[in-house]
Amino acid sequence: MRARDDSTPKRASSDSPDNRRLQDELSTLRNVGPKTREDFRYLGIETVAQLADREADELYEHLSRVKGCRLDPCVHDVFSAAIHQARTGEALPWWHFSSIRKKEAVGRKAKRNIVRIFVYGTLKRGGDNHGCCAHADRVEPATVWGRLYDLPAGYPALEIPENAILAQGTGDPLADAGTQAQIRNPQFERPEGDWGLVRGELMTFADPRHDLPPIDRVEGFRPGKRCLYRRVLVAARTATGIVPAWLYRMEKLPAGAVPVPGEWKPKQAG
Repeated sequence: MRARDDSTPKRASSDSPDNRRLQDELSTLRNVGPKTREDFRYLGIETVAQLADREADELYEHLSRVKGCRLDPCVHDVFSAAIHQARTGEALPWWHFSSIRKKEAVGRKAKRNIVRIFVYGTLKRGGDNHGCCAHADRVEPATVWGRLYDLPAGYPALEIPENAILAQGTGDPLADAGTQAQIRNPQFERPEGDWGLVRGELMTFADPRHDLPPIDRVEGFRPGKRCLYRRVLVAARTATGIVPAWLYRMEKLPAGAVPVPGEWKPKQAG
């Protein structure tokens, strides 16, 4: 919860005229009964102006933590209705906000289940192995920090600095999607050493259970076993921001690997 600033009025005694006035101010809101009024007092809210500056999610989560249990979701709806009236003057019933909360919850769940993969070689559009990525909902240019190589076999390899790895991939696509969703505001600072920006494509998939295993198979990623590539989570930069994304890194380069600056492109036949 945000710290209260110095301009916040100090709580008056329960019988003082000032306290009765503040009580009445919040109690005039349509959905604020005695219990909700007490919740607001517990949260340090004593005026309509203070309430208008808060968010229902913040108040609900904080009150749940301090009371040691998950509160009825209707408490969230009451908070939303009271905040809406404090901001706009419109006195809607609390149940009007129930459907809004449920729709937002569905959206957050869907967002938790997406998986992003940064590709830099044959998985890119036009590449030999792009077919397994055909279900991507979105494809956009992106960059990561690393070292890119062209291999004699005709495909690339990417090295990633150890301190840039946010997580290791597993055999559970939904768990990996959840791990990705938990990473907030990843850093994109240049690593120490001779690392450079690698250009590729960021692909977003909506069904990790269906979309991720075929890509793992193409890349030869087998969690817990020896494999050529391992899937790791790193920060990727796009035109709209920095996001966590999975990519396939090669842990041990074969003989004949040739450094490639910036972006890998397949050799033209002939």
